[in-house]
Amino acid sequence: MDKMYLIQNRNRLLMVLLWVFYLIDSVFYYIVDESTEMLWPPYGLLICLICTALYKMRINAYVVMVSYNFLYFGYIFYLNITYPYLSNYAFFLLGIIAFAFYQSYLSLFLALTLAVFSLIYFSITNGELIFQQSGAEELPYFVLLALLIGISLFFMIKYANQLWEKAYANEKKAKIDLQSTKSLVEAFFQNTKDSIAVMDLNLKVIEVNDAFIELFNVKTFKPGIHITSYIRDHNNPLMDYLENAKKGFGKSGADIPIYLNEKNYILDATISPVYNGDKQVFAVSLIARDSTEKRLMEEYIRNSEKLKISGEIAAGVAHEIRNPLTVISGFIKMISEKDSAFSQYFSIINSEIHRMNLIISEFLILSKPHVLNPKAHSITEVINEVILLFESEANFKGVSIIKNCKATHDVVLCEANQMKQVFINLLKNAFEAMPTGGTIQFDCINLNKNEVLIVIKDNGIGIPSEVLKKIGTPFFTTKENGTGLGLMITERIIEQHKGSVKISSNHPRGTCVEITLPVYSD
Repeated sequence: MDKMYLIQNRNRLLMVLLWVFYLIDSVFYYIVDESTEMLWPPYGLLICLICTALYKMRINAYVVMVSYNFLYFGYIFYLNITYPYLSNYAFFLLGIIAFAFYQSYLSLFLALTLAVFSLIYFSITNGELIFQQSGAEELPYFVLLALLIGISLFFMIKYANQLWEKAYANEKKAKIDLQSTKSLVEAFFQNTKDSIAVMDLNLKVIEVNDAFIELFNVKTFKPGIHITSYIRDHNNPLMDYLENAKKGFGKSGADIPIYLNEKNYILDATISPVYNGDKQVFAVSLIARDSTEKRLMEEYIRNSEKLKISGEIAAGVAHEIRNPLTVISGFIKMISEKDSAFSQYFSIINSEIHRMNLIISEFLILSKPHVLNPKAHSITEVINEVILLFESEANFKGVSIIKNCKATHDVVLCEANQMKQVFINLLKNAFEAMPTGGTIQFDCINLNKNEVLIVIKDNGIGIPSEVLKKIGTPFFTTKENGTGLGLMITERIIEQHKGSVKISSNHPRGTCVEITLPVYSD
């Protein structure tokens, strides 16, 4: 509470007390002495009025307190000069008690100084006279003194009790507020989806929430365990951020790659120093959330934007190039029909033109949405037709194609030519993965009445894990003459047919492609 406010309240209390003193003293004097001699002129009344005026004027509370001191002791000094009685002499002691109300060193020192000075002064100047004039008639005034002292102490006790009650109420309210705040913080700490850990300056974990236990797969949490028990990679940038936080430098929105639960994660982390009341760092907090999916989605969106721009460019380029290619192809065919010393090159030129036309066709598939005209087809029959196309090539390359289609519900709503293109692309990849021959197996089964699963498995060289991660990325290819668009086109076609594609590989023991399509029902 503000000290000025306390002094102001005590000024009001002392003003009331002085009025009580004056009224009781006046009535007591009139009853005992049956005279108004000491009441006139009314200096006591004047002092009470001045005290009231000073309080009402709302001037500085300390000025009022000092003024009250001088007014009270000045009045008692006047009484002892005018009426040098022992009872008046003793009223200096009452002033010391009364001004102890302020519980202020300044007030008590000033009252004690004025009282001691006055007592010494009158002891030297009027000491004998004071004691000579004292008699039995003084006893009632000592009773009055005792009464006023009792009243003063009563007010003091009452005021002190009020302060204690108010302090207790404030303390109780503070405890309730603190408990509410603590409950709020604990609720946030435990219920947030973000993982939170608090560490001391030795990076030993003090407290964690349930999200941290789940993300870091903590079996049993015990306070005092070093953070490196949960983060195995000591070279992780998170450790540098934690060390900086100990020095008062926080980090917000840091991307932390981390290996947890046999998986790679990307954490969006905020590392902050925790300060005590002296503004010194005494702990470090870590707030982290799994942003792996978010980062992958952002990368996917970036790739999609690149593909979109590339598609727009490709559409324009394809439109401008395809017509000249058609004309060139026609003239090459006409020239090749006549005898020429260069006729051996015509087939090569025509083959390359055909290849350029194929690349342009693939660009056009990616550059704009394909309008589907689906019909109900047996996926087994589509597979049979594609296998038939590759029979001669399979015999030539020593590849055995095994078909194992057991699906009882194999009718899907699709464009047969596009589905053929999907299987052709996948078979070409399988052939290229088995340069010395091998086996390609087609399985076709029903997952349920609503879905059919087509599995294409080869025992070729497989795909390394680092390459498998990039499969489907625009223009990524490991083939010398590849465009990097084949698998992307395959995924796009399956996606347009409301299906899904999954590619897995056990390098160097082969590759497996799983295609799931919805079954058509009338």
